[in-house]
Amino acid sequence: MKLRNLFMAVVAGVAMLVGCNKEVDLGPAKLALDQTTLAFEAAGGSQTVSVTATRDWAVSGVPDWVALSATSGKAAVEAQPVKITVAQNAEYNRSATIVFTIGFARTSLTINQAGPEGEIDNGDGTLENPFNVAGVIEYVNELGADVASPKKVFVAGIISAVDEEFNTQYGNGAFKISDDGKTTGAQFTAYRILYLGNKKFTAGDTQIKVGDEVIIYGNVVNYKGNTPETQQGNAFLYSLNGVDKGGAEGGEGGGTGEPKGSGTLEDPFNPAGIAAVAEKLADNAVSEQSYYMKGKISKIAVSKGVDQTFANSGSYGNASFYIADAEDGTGEFYIYQTYYLGNRKWVTGDTDIKVGDEVIVYGPVTKYVSSYGTTLETSGKGASYIYSLNGATEGGDTPGGGDDYSSAASKTVEEFIQLADKSTYYKLTGTVSKFNPTYCSFDLTDASGTIYVYSVLAAYKTDEWKNKIKDGGTITIAGKYEYYANKSQHEVVDAAILEYTDGQGGEPGGGDEPGDIITATIAEFNAAAESSTQKYKLTGTIGGSINTTYGNFDLTDETGTVYVYGLTATDLGYGAKNDKSYASLNLAEGDKITIIGYRGSYGDKIEVMYAYFVEKVSGGDQPGGGDEPGGGDEPGGDGNNVSFDKSQLAAAADNGATVAMNDVISFTNSSNYNGTAVTELRIYKSQTFTVSAASGYVVTKIEFTCTASGTTKQGPGCWGAGAPAGYSYDDKDGVWEGSSNSVAFTATDNQVRIVSLKVTYAAK
Repeated sequence: MKLRNLFMAVVAGVAMLVGCNKEVDLGPAKLALDQTTLAFEAAGGSQTVSVTATRDWAVSGVPDWVALSATSGKAAVEAQPVKITVAQNAEYNRSATIVFTIGFARTSLTINQAGPEGEIDNGDGTLENPFNVAGVIEYVNELGADVASPKKVFVAGIISAVDEEFNTQYGNGAFKISDDGKTTGAQFTAYRILYLGNKKFTAGDTQIKVGDEVIIYGNVVNYKGNTPETQQGNAFLYSLNGVDKGGAEGGEGGGTGEPKGSGTLEDPFNPAGIAAVAEKLADNAVSEQSYYMKGKISKIAVSKGVDQTFANSGSYGNASFYIADAEDGTGEFYIYQTYYLGNRKWVTGDTDIKVGDEVIVYGPVTKYVSSYGTTLETSGKGASYIYSLNGATEGGDTPGGGDDYSSAASKTVEEFIQLADKSTYYKLTGTVSKFNPTYCSFDLTDASGTIYVYSVLAAYKTDEWKNKIKDGGTITIAGKYEYYANKSQHEVVDAAILEYTDGQGGEPGGGDEPGDIITATIAEFNAAAESSTQKYKLTGTIGGSINTTYGNFDLTDETGTVYVYGLTATDLGYGAKNDKSYASLNLAEGDKITIIGYRGSYGDKIEVMYAYFVEKVSGGDQPGGGDEPGGGDEPGGDGNNVSFDKSQLAAAADNGATVAMNDVISFTNSSNYNGTAVTELRIYKSQTFTVSAASGYVVTKIEFTCTASGTTKQGPGCWGAGAPAGYSYDDKDGVWEGSSNSVAFTATDNQVRIVSLKVTYAAK
């Protein structure tokens, strides 16, 4: 019995011990701090926070100047004290955020410490005051996800990690920088940037390594909203451990040279001087006049791995390169698609260009803005030419290589085509039709036939002609013959306008031009005749369905209402492309404003066209509405236009799917790859892309922009023989015009990649 009692006593004791050690249930996960912010003086010191945690907890993100008495702990009923000790700070104010976690629950503690140097200067992106890493990250965050900076900036830091050393195959590299050279804090990625001097890395150049102090120059972007980096192909290493080789491009928003010159032949602009002119232009606007600019070729532009010298530019006969200051090598300006000496295309036997050549270039300039950033450059497609190459000239002050056309023989269209003379200028006189003010191209018809005039020479692409020429006018031009095989079309190229009358006896700048802007009520405006020359000043209140991208809205005064089809910040001229500057005016529904524009119409709807802002008379009290950029119905607001931007195209259903753009228009995506990893719609070779309208409607115009130019792979010319009748293209833009329920394009020559698509349609 005694043994039995002893055994039972032992069992009971064990049971009691087990019962005492049973885990206490503390309820749902809970994590809290009694303080979320601590402030310390420069001398440092210690403070204590209390941690309440019903599960095991841990701490992360502790910088090297902060120490904790515990970085983890056990679940507890009572709050647990943690001592925070901060070291002395002899520099700038600093801050750190420490994160306490239990499972998925987390709470943060911010530690701020003063420093004798005060607030740190994150920089402004200039060479004199580059962004630090914190500054450039803040900058790209403000731009938004995948929005490239509008100008190139300087960024300074210390290499914290090397992702890809500079290699001689591609001449670029990739690495990360931070403000302290460590990987524990914020980092910025230099993604596939070029070497010092904006040149490719070559054998023998100094390699990069962790700890190197660098300055980077280029466009920056917050890739996918979570990776601050340089934009691929648009940045280079400006300085490596204090050594630099220049190359900062004055033509792209941050030149290092001093502006010089006046733009005349006697006093040409240097690169920094012409960059200053282009910088003042509106986005994608072209200067109204041409300038002389002088420099030394610093590098030849590269496209698809091929240097864009005259010899390598094929049938286009132009070249693209950069010039630096001929005297001190500072700054750079981009010379884009410029013609040869004498303002003509380069031909076999002409002297090719090379780095080191001294040139004077003559032509208009532009501030070109795209999804890839902003570039200050000469206006492309042969709008400029080399006036002087290493001191040699071939004239060229008169477009066409010095010809004054006085000796050019007059021909009928039929005679011009039969001669097929590509080297001689001939005069043609006829009636204008299908005039395109953007490219200054049109059909010319006389009694013998019709021929297409493929744009006119740069000196004649002035707003005067763009705004005056219209269908029905009589024109005399001088030009050369060319046969465009892709469209089986005879053309007049390198054309110059010699005479023009508008069919009513008026000439540009002559008697038909209204002398004054007419101030009118909306009722008076609506009752007026349509005109591409007469301007009207209107005052009214903004209302209706507002498109804030293009500036489309209803304007109302006490006499009536009219639709404003596109309001811009400045006068771009009749027929000019909308520069989307409406948003910069900060206007809203209910604002009373004064504008100037032309009387036009769309169908049976009266519109104020090509209007520009004059002043805001009074403000409304309601925020402006409007369509979101890139989607739904675009300019016009009446459902007759619909557009898809690159993100919508890239996300389109693939593998033969039908993609609805709205209730009327759809297209087929025959590709088995919808561009998830890129930003375009891809139509592979031999595949067909079809735009269709619903029953009762017809497609009248299709406009799209590609990633490449002309017949280059991925460009708008790659439809080849698969392009439908009525299709034409220029550079990266393709346009079809006609009237059909369904329009099909087949990529017969190469792959086509579309980044924007606009379809115009009408009821039958």
